[in-house]
Amino acid sequence: MDGGAHAGRLAALASALILLAGSAAAAPPSCSSTIDQVPVTITAPGTYCLGADLSYAGQGVAITIVAGAVTLDLNGFTLAGQAGPGSNAIGVRSIGVGGVTVRNGVLTGFYWAVLLHGGSGHVVEEVRAEGNWYLGLFVLGSSSTIRNCEVVSTGGSNLPGRTIPIGIGGAGDDVVIADNIVQDTLPPPGGEAVGISLAEGTGTRVERNVIANAALAPNTWGVWNLATNVQIRDNLFIRYQVGMAFAPPGSGVYASNTFFNVGTPVVRDPRYAIDGGNSVVRAFCEPIYSLPYVVSQQGSYCLVRNLSTAISAGDAISIAADSVRLDLRGFKVGGGAAGPGSQAVGIHAVDRRNVTVANGNVRGFGKAVFLEDTSPDFSAAQAYRVERILADGNTSAGIHVQGRSALVRRNQVVETTGTGGGPNSYGIRVEGPLARLLDNEVSGTASAGGTPYSMAVSGGHGAVVENNRISGAGGGVSVGIFLSSSLDALAMGNRIIGTGTGIEFSGSSGRYRDNVTAGVPMPYVGGTDAGNNN
Repeated sequence: MDGGAHAGRLAALASALILLAGSAAAAPPSCSSTIDQVPVTITAPGTYCLGADLSYAGQGVAITIVAGAVTLDLNGFTLAGQAGPGSNAIGVRSIGVGGVTVRNGVLTGFYWAVLLHGGSGHVVEEVRAEGNWYLGLFVLGSSSTIRNCEVVSTGGSNLPGRTIPIGIGGAGDDVVIADNIVQDTLPPPGGEAVGISLAEGTGTRVERNVIANAALAPNTWGVWNLATNVQIRDNLFIRYQVGMAFAPPGSGVYASNTFFNVGTPVVRDPRYAIDGGNSVVRAFCEPIYSLPYVVSQQGSYCLVRNLSTAISAGDAISIAADSVRLDLRGFKVGGGAAGPGSQAVGIHAVDRRNVTVANGNVRGFGKAVFLEDTSPDFSAAQAYRVERILADGNTSAGIHVQGRSALVRRNQVVETTGTGGGPNSYGIRVEGPLARLLDNEVSGTASAGGTPYSMAVSGGHGAVVENNRISGAGGGVSVGIFLSSSLDALAMGNRIIGTGTGIEFSGSSGRYRDNVTAGVPMPYVGGTDAGNNN
């Protein structure tokens, strides 16, 4: 890539758009007017709200803002350009005024989705810019912020010379670009693409963004920087030819960023760009970087950062395909924001085969991991595996697996609260024949009124429960290992402390051997003592 030519093009673009700064003021808290049709020009301060989904077929600007202290609330609606890839149309544009906020809605089908230039103190937040032809969100004004936005599938303009689509752009002093997802900024044949572009200015901060492409393409740049004294921290770069580039006069510090399957993480002059410590990851898996997420095809998937959601129902990660391996890679899927009554599921699959969930923390859900079989005889699902999962602070069950030949191994389940609304609670629950529960740690399973089962197996013909360590929370009616409707089950080498009942065979046959209990009033109920139990 010709770095000088590229820098010149972006510098010229920024210089042409930066106008005189205006003053910023706080926006009123409620709508001053409703926008029911476009094009429209906003000429007075206030808060303006879209009243419906709107379309714009022209080549100009759908919403023009020429007053300062304006908030444009898209109100959850979509503003759509209709002129196609040869369009010059802009969705929202401000001209030489300060304190403009654009928030809460979708812009699609424009040459530029949002362009705020001149003035200072602008904010773009909670906007989804999807399928725009050349540029998603661009703010050219000091002390401005782009945050909590999604910019998806930018590119495709067929205007001459428009060969560098940009997801997010910023210019001016003290600009902040934070907590955004920039996904699939697509270069045209022979062209280039930039996820986040930083033009003139100083003190810019680029923090906690995800800058990702579905496939690695040539001439793609995650961050292209011309600003000075920048801070680029805690960002995640996925499948770019170059993660970030510091082009003269660009300078600053980049630290705590992760480059996942990025060809060249950084291009820089070390005299001006300082490496504060970053991570480079090469892995053969499809990265999951936001929630909720649906796995729709077989293959290997992985987390690339800690994720959280406030949903109180539904699934954080839904596995809707067979032959899937989900590797959390030591990261966390968190749902604690939903509170102690959460009914949400952290990781959920229904009637699937050959699904593995492994290697991370799932906390704060109704059920951390629920791999389900809806058939009456547990024949729809097969070979579910859950390994090395830390499930802590979930409300109904830590790990719940149904189906044939389930393997639940080397997990730790901590403090299942029993506040999820059901009569009973479970640390680990497995339903179906030929189950294996091996080398797990379960502690602190409680109940809000029913029975807390640290570990329970039902319908488990030929089940093996071996070498598990269990510590109860409530004593009394609590059960360490409960085997119900399970023929020829084995419970061997388990250690159980502080539950009301240690190992109970209910409507089941089987043997128990080499188990040890302490502080358990009823160590063994039912089954056949095969010896060496304490």
